[in-house]
Amino acid sequence: MAATLVSYFERGLLELVDQRRIILQEPNSDQVMWANQFGFDAVIIDDNIGVGRAFGELLNRCTTDFILFLEEDWLLIESRQAVESQLAGGVELLQAEPRGVVRYRHRWDYGEPLCSLQFRDKEEQHLTHLGECVHWREHPEKDFPDLIKKLSIGENDFFRLSSRNSCYTNNPVLYRTDFAREVLLPFCFDNLETPMQPWWEQQDFAVFAAPGLFRHSRLDR
Repeated sequence: MAATLVSYFERGLLELVDQRRIILQEPNSDQVMWANQFGFDAVIIDDNIGVGRAFGELLNRCTTDFILFLEEDWLLIESRQAVESQLAGGVELLQAEPRGVVRYRHRWDYGEPLCSLQFRDKEEQHLTHLGECVHWREHPEKDFPDLIKKLSIGENDFFRLSSRNSCYTNNPVLYRTDFAREVLLPFCFDNLETPMQPWWEQQDFAVFAAPGLFRHSRLDR
């Protein structure tokens, strides 16, 4: 947790947000100290309530127009300039298409594990997970022109898909808060991804893949 929060501080993320809130489940004293040191409103929960319920707690407390969901094992690895420009691009996209989500897992330096690698070169057999191909295809908009569109926002290229072709994920994501409440709260159980996916793939929400800011860093290694 400490390394993650330090990466947010050093790369300018904390300066760009209006609220900083963190759910601490069964925390130790060091975790509470780190949260306080970096100016987070720490919501301390004595039990392990899981990711889904934690997301619900954050949504119910959020008073900003947009919400960026992050978990403690996602390090911010890009520059301050990249952070600012990619988040601004994501906001612009969601202002144009409010019923959508922007994904910020790094396209190339994504960390381990990337479970969707099992679909590499088999994308047409797994179209509900097609959006994952941005992690191994240089030009996915050319490989799948009917399903993936490239959008240039400032200096960044984003890829747009439908939720029918881009699986639900807890990886770093940006939502409009009102839309997130509408679609996520009914599924905010212990495990959000499992109950969410069958419903998600039947919708037609906008899913935008950013160049990416965050790398997954395993906490158990």
